[in-house]
Amino acid sequence: MGDRGTRWALVVVVAVLTSACGGSGETTSTAGAQATTTAAGPAPTAAAATTLPRTTAVATASNTRFGTILVDPTGRSLYFFDGDSAGDDYGYSAATSGCTGACLQTWPALLFTGAGVPVGGAGVAAVATFERPDGTKQVTVSGKPLYRYAGDFQAGEVNGDGIGGVWHVAKP
Repeated sequence: MGDRGTRWALVVVVAVLTSACGGSGETTSTAGAQATTTAAGPAPTAAAATTLPRTTAVATASNTRFGTILVDPTGRSLYFFDGDSAGDDYGYSAATSGCTGACLQTWPALLFTGAGVPVGGAGVAAVATFERPDGTKQVTVSGKPLYRYAGDFQAGEVNGDGIGGVWHVAKP
C-alpha cells in the first residue's frame, strides 16, 4: 500500500476510535492550514502521547483558517476538549481530564516530564500541569488540558477541530 493508502487507512482507524470519545469521525479540510513552526524530529505514533522535554512546552503558530493557534514543540496543532474541567490559574482547583482509556488513543494527552513547570513560548500565558490518574503530568494553558489529534499527520493540520462538536483547536 502506498503512502496515500496508508494515510487513508489510518484515517479510517482514527475515525473508528474517535467514536469512543464523543467524536463523529468527521474530519475538516486542511486546505490552507499552515503553521509557522516546523517539525523537529520524527512524529510520534498516533497512539503515543507527546512527552515534552524541559524546554518550551507550548508555542503559537499562524493558521490561515483559525488565526493564531497553540502548537507543541514539533508544530503539531493542540486541542481542547469540552469534556474536561479547567483548573484555575491560582492553584486553588486542578484541571481534570474527561479523555481517558480508548479516547487517549485518538487524542493523546500532551505530557510534561521535566522538573518544575513547563514554559510557554511568546504569546502563551498560564502554562502549567496537572496530575492525571496514572501519575503523568498533562500540560494545560489557562487551566485547560491540551491534546493532539492522531489524525493530524504533519505540522499545520487541524483535522481534529469540531469532531463530535466537543474538540476544538486550542487558541491562546
